[in-house]
Amino acid sequence: MEHLRNLHDDMITNNVNSTVFITAYNRHEFSCIFIIGITNHQLYMTTIEDNPHTICVEIGADFQAPNYLMLEYYRVLANYLGFSANGANRFFPHSFFEQFDNCIPMHHTRTPAVADMIGIISRARNVPEANKIYFVGWKRNPDGQNVSDGNYLKTLAIVGEEVARNLRANNISSRWSDIPRDEQLHRINQYGDYL
Repeated sequence: MEHLRNLHDDMITNNVNSTVFITAYNRHEFSCIFIIGITNHQLYMTTIEDNPHTICVEIGADFQAPNYLMLEYYRVLANYLGFSANGANRFFPHSFFEQFDNCIPMHHTRTPAVADMIGIISRARNVPEANKIYFVGWKRNPDGQNVSDGNYLKTLAIVGEEVARNLRANNISSRWSDIPRDEQLHRINQYGDYL
């Protein structure tokens, strides 16, 4: 996926961890968030329709088009694009992503708002407390309590893979609220105080 690789390289040049863009494939629109990591990257694709769905696609460091999707994501995407799961009009993820790559911009233009990004990730991955999308701060977990997978995904989205792993290894969670006025974005880079 060369367009996605070029977008990744442009994001690195601009010191950006995530980008958002809207694109269309065969008249089917998608709102996308691309988050870069160290070993793999996440592409979140939201269908633009009355009842939108979000799928998450893991992209490896080699930027090869994915060969398969989780069954739930496969069905959503095939249905949205007008394909069938079986039969003459069958949907093949690898072919789709190779073609979809041509619709991806190669330059970063806009960074998503943290609340928007966390909302998308939470819905796509069924993260517990999906309504808590406003970043509040950090906390060191007490003995016997560990960073949850859902919290790790939220942390990954705002600080990147290397920092998120380090925080998890030190049992430090990000804190979130469902109340917009609680948001404290200036605290995102204060995780070092807890290490």
